[in-house]
Amino acid sequence: MVCLLVCSTPLQVWAPWLSHFYYLDYDVYIIPHSNGAVTLGGCRHYDSYSRDISRHDTASILERCYSLLPRLEEAPVLYEWCGLRPHRSLVRVEIEQIGRLKVIHNYGHGGYGVTTAPGTSRYAVQLVKQALDPTSSLKSKL
Repeated sequence: MVCLLVCSTPLQVWAPWLSHFYYLDYDVYIIPHSNGAVTLGGCRHYDSYSRDISRHDTASILERCYSLLPRLEEAPVLYEWCGLRPHRSLVRVEIEQIGRLKVIHNYGHGGYGVTTAPGTSRYAVQLVKQALDPTSSLKSKL
């Protein structure tokens, strides 16, 4: 399966009053954290290898998030980043036996890593426990 790279540019703001998670069309997401920081996103550019923060992407993210929750305009931006994220049509979470080594794969989330990685990480931990148990089978897949 071919793995494409996705360029994604989220940012974090300080909005301790926010307690609800939002996810809408056009990669709009607002994810509050327990420390008062809130992640805003997003965008994705398939097959892009640029790691530069785009002021146009930042403006677009802020515009879409502000239109959803106008009070976010009061929230100072803490930082922004750009990352390359491997993307597959199906996220790979499985055990692979390579010689005597058991490898746990957990990748391919693309721009959805912020929202889906916690769940697949829990599953990957189950696979690690399974891999450490010599009586377990290697047939588990997500």
